[in-house]
Amino acid sequence: MKYGHANCECDVPIATFSSSQNEELTHFFTYEGLEDYDTISWDFGDGNSSSENNPTHIFETSGTYEVCVTASNDCGEDTFCTTVQATLETEEYFKNQTTIFPNPAKDLINIQTNLSLESYSIYNYLGQKIIAKDYTENKIDIQNLPSGNYFLEIVDQKNRSQKIFFRKE
Repeated sequence: MKYGHANCECDVPIATFSSSQNEELTHFFTYEGLEDYDTISWDFGDGNSSSENNPTHIFETSGTYEVCVTASNDCGEDTFCTTVQATLETEEYFKNQTTIFPNPAKDLINIQTNLSLESYSIYNYLGQKIIAKDYTENKIDIQNLPSGNYFLEIVDQKNRSQKIFFRKE
């Protein structure tokens, strides 16, 4: 037999795992246990389960879930459980993904983001749109704008938008 025989010349698996989440509620689980196992089962704490080695799971709602993995072989089984926080991407999360600098600015605004941006618009303090363009690089030329206060609206591929205040010197 692969792991020994009836007198158990093998070691009981020691189950453990790690996980990560993308910007939605998809979690990626990686089994990191010790010793060989014959079967593995996951309980995601929301009524769903899996028998994959490294499953991907989408939580339907934000919340805290106790996720467990059980690994077993001819000599026994071990279960490891930990709490996983599933957080739906919020507008606040979206806003925290983007910064502009310098602020105040004179000629250029630099945009630093890990989001895939589609377009941007600049509005004056009266709320009038004065510039609207496709997003092609991480710099926006503002040298032709008069000094004043503005809002930069950026839109990503998921059609989410945010407005960031900036000042033109």
